[in-house]
Amino acid sequence: MNVLLLLPALALAQEPAPESAPEPQAEVAVQATSPFHQIAERWTFSPYWDPLGNVSIYGGSGNQVLAWNLGLQGGVNYWDSQTILAGRTRAQVMGTFVGGLAGTDLRLGSFIGPQEKMWSLMSGLDVFRNGFTSSRMSLPVSWGVELPVVLTFGPPEVAFLAGVSTAWLAEPSRRVNWDATPSFGFGHEFGWRAGVAINMGNLTVSGFYTKRSTSRGPVQGFGFNVGI
Repeated sequence: MNVLLLLPALALAQEPAPESAPEPQAEVAVQATSPFHQIAERWTFSPYWDPLGNVSIYGGSGNQVLAWNLGLQGGVNYWDSQTILAGRTRAQVMGTFVGGLAGTDLRLGSFIGPQEKMWSLMSGLDVFRNGFTSSRMSLPVSWGVELPVVLTFGPPEVAFLAGVSTAWLAEPSRRVNWDATPSFGFGHEFGWRAGVAINMGNLTVSGFYTKRSTSRGPVQGFGFNVGI
C-alpha cells in the first residue's frame, strides 16, 4: 500500500518544475469564451406573473354547466439577441368553481418560436393534470400532454391572437372518439382559441374565447388575463 502511495510522488519528482504559475486572468478568459457563456450572454430573461380568470360552459345543448375558473401563472420570458427566437416557461394553477371547488388544472410548460415586432408564432409542450366533477357531468382526473400553436399579430399596443391545440391523455375515458362526434379534431382532445391583448405600459390585459372538444362534449370559455 505504501509503495502505491509513493509512485505518484516519485513521478512528480522526476518532472521539471514549472517556470511560473498560470495567471488567474487566463482562466477567467477561457471561461468567458466558453460556448455555454456565449449562449447565456445572448439571452435576456424577464420573470412575470399573471392572475387568470374565465367563465366556462361545460357540455352541449340541454346539459350545460356554467363554471368559474380562477388561478395564477408565473414564469420567465426570454429573448435571443442574435436571432428572432423568443419563448417563455411557466407554471399555472387554476381552480374551477360551481358553488364549491369542482375541478383543478395544474400545468407546467415551455414554448418557443420566432418573434418580430408585428407578429410571433410559438409552440411547445404543456404537461398538465386536470379534471372536473359536478352534479350533471364530469371529466375524470387525468395526466396529459398538450401541444399548442399560437399566432400573434398586430402592433404591440393592440395584438390579436389565434391558436389551436391538441392533447393526449392518460385516462382512456377522457379520449374523444372522433368517428362519433361531428367536431373536427385529432389526438385525444382538440381545441382552438381567439383573442386580443392590449398593452398599457406596465400592464397587459387580454380577452379571449376558447372552444375544446372533450369526451363529455364541448367546453367553451370566455376569459381574461392581466399581465403585471
